[in-house]
Amino acid sequence: MTTFAAQPVVAPFNPHVLIVDDAVDDREMYATYLTSIGGCRVSQAANGRDALSALAHERPDVLVLDVMLPDIDGIEVCRQFRATSDGANTTVVAVTALPLKSLEVDRLIHAGTDSVLLKPCTPDALLDEIRSLLRQSAELRERAARERARAQKLQAHSQELHARVATAHRDAREVLQSMEQRTLLQRAKADYAEMPGLVLTAEQARRLWGTDETVCFGVLDALVNEGFLVRAEGGRYRRRRAE
Repeated sequence: MTTFAAQPVVAPFNPHVLIVDDAVDDREMYATYLTSIGGCRVSQAANGRDALSALAHERPDVLVLDVMLPDIDGIEVCRQFRATSDGANTTVVAVTALPLKSLEVDRLIHAGTDSVLLKPCTPDALLDEIRSLLRQSAELRERAARERARAQKLQAHSQELHARVATAHRDAREVLQSMEQRTLLQRAKADYAEMPGLVLTAEQARRLWGTDETVCFGVLDALVNEGFLVRAEGGRYRRRRAE
């Protein structure tokens, strides 16, 4: 019976590891070591169909997958699992006793494995690989979370700036319109002071003053309020005659 020296648990939590291997001795050896030394919770499956059934019931943190299985090979198991909604969040370690030809490497990569270990693979080497992959995965998640938080902060800051700019533009436009109205009001009084009976439409006033409708109606309303003009029929404005 093989014995192993105790090693400190490095993993930040107790990961659930599903070991899929038709070799009972290898499966039990890995399960015993990962449980006792690695602090892992371990499940086992002896073939591809049992593995897919177990994966459908509960998603593990790590899937240790023998490539050569008696029914469905490990590469196909990985491919089918990765195609599910939970498949993207599990670390997959493939183990194989076969020499890795380029075609097999391509199949493993395209199936979605994160790492490949060659048998004979010692339990401590497997545990080291699992810890390393989980550490990398945690770092990537933390980095992604920081980037999301940064993006959200930048978006909120951008929205605040856009709101401030819009408010500043609106305020500036209102100030300019007010100044333009005061200037045109004085001009109209000077131009029409000696023109009792003058009739003027809003469109005529807009063209004469070279301004937009908002400013034009503001000036006309001010002239009416001051008693300089009176509203006549047909949307016209008439110069009030001197009393």
